[in-house]
Amino acid sequence: MEGTSSVVWTAPTAGPDVEYYIVEVSTNGGGWVAVADAVDTTTVLTATVGDTLVVRVAGVDSLGHQGIYSVPSLPHVQEAQ
Repeated sequence: MEGTSSVVWTAPTAGPDVEYYIVEVSTNGGGWVAVADAVDTTTVLTATVGDTLVVRVAGVDSLGHQGIYSVPSLPHVQEAQ
């Protein structure tokens, strides 16, 4: 069974304008996997119920330069909807 979770983050206040964000997820302690490119500071993730998710994001500017990744989120256990 799968569920969805909304992920929201704060845009940076310094540096070049961000065109979009790369969203990566670590599931159950595994490696980082890019799951979305988001133009806003929110995205919706789909995961298996019971999985533990940790999320990080990095901004990309209009020239295609990627910034550093955010501090990873606190773990979130996916629940049924």
